[in-house]
Amino acid sequence: MANISWNDNLRDVINQDKSVKLYLLRIVNFLTVKTMRLIYFLAILIWFAFSTLPASASDPKLEFGFLPYFSPAKLMELHSPLKQYLEENLNSRIIIISAPNFKEFQFRTKEKRYDIIFTAPHMARLAEFESGYQRVVMSRHRGRPIFLIRQDSSISKLQNLTGKKISLPPPRAIIHHVAVKALKRSGLQIGKTVTIVVTPSHSSALLSLLNHQVSVAVMGNAPWRTYQKKYKNQVKVLDASADFPGFLIMAHPKMPLKMVNQIKNVFLDFSITNAGRKYLEATGLEDLVHINDETMAELDPYVEAIFGIEVP
Repeated sequence: MANISWNDNLRDVINQDKSVKLYLLRIVNFLTVKTMRLIYFLAILIWFAFSTLPASASDPKLEFGFLPYFSPAKLMELHSPLKQYLEENLNSRIIIISAPNFKEFQFRTKEKRYDIIFTAPHMARLAEFESGYQRVVMSRHRGRPIFLIRQDSSISKLQNLTGKKISLPPPRAIIHHVAVKALKRSGLQIGKTVTIVVTPSHSSALLSLLNHQVSVAVMGNAPWRTYQKKYKNQVKVLDASADFPGFLIMAHPKMPLKMVNQIKNVFLDFSITNAGRKYLEATGLEDLVHINDETMAELDPYVEAIFGIEVP
């Protein structure tokens, strides 16, 4: 008589009883799904841990996030001299990156995805307060909205804009906020006596004017200086509104203070070089200076008005 093992008997039972077989398959499937979910969860944790860490002093690269106030190509063109100087003096590869829009850039900043950020003043203050980004330097220029019209336009003041279309950068842009306030002070009612056309960036607002899609375009004075020479025969300034601090550069919350200070000194040194002076002229930034407490305090009302967040 052949020896029949316990395993053989179990196999026969399973093959004969479909309910037992189905039950065991469900157990295997359950364990497989649980295992895969656990692996996926662990992978997410590992990715998040590494993605939120800043570059260390030995890391050969730094990701430099730029607010998308221009197209990616224009950002690269404008800021490549700065990129080159940083690479030469920090012994790190600088990777210029941005985001599809202002909202996504703010989100990625909050997620601490950038080692360094070049951003609007109110967004820098929000990044400091909300995410712990550290101060590096700021531009010396004072930002302000510039209202532009075509050279052949008969519009002479903001009060003449009744029934007109005006292009503006996104609502999260400080330029948008200040420009809307200026329009309201001129007696215009947004959505009633004047129509706001929201565009993705400062340059796209200008483009909509050049393409006769709107009667007026609004952009920051620094971005306008970048295009002024090229379009001065097609566009003229109608008005300019209240000013506020310029662009700010901030460092990742977990970046060592020694490295932050090193980066700060490199920026300040760059501003006094020939290449730096040309860069500051091309970008309209005028100079790079220290960020002080008074500047940040000045930005608190903008953070509250634009993002609905009160800074204590």
